[in-house]
Amino acid sequence: MKTQQELDQVMRIMRSNIEKLTERGDKLNELTLRADALHESTNQFGKTSHTVIQKTMVRKYHGRPYFFYVYITLLILSLSVAIYYIYLSMSASPKLK
Repeated sequence: MKTQQELDQVMRIMRSNIEKLTERGDKLNELTLRADALHESTNQFGKTSHTVIQKTMVRKYHGRPYFFYVYITLLILSLSVAIYYIYLSMSASPKLK
């Protein structure tokens, strides 16, 4: 009788452990699903923020191409002045025969 009671107690403990193990497995599966969903949300957030940044930059600099034109104009003007001075220095130097 005592052996049967001990066996029943061990069986109850084992069943309890199996139930707890099953619950733990279910919780781990749920946690994995939530982590996957969070990862997907993070990726989507990254893509969306990148798109927003690009659109903001386009809006910010789209109406201001004149900086580029001013830079090109100054570059051409500087080259023209340099070429003019080179031409003057060549025409002012004495000609050798």
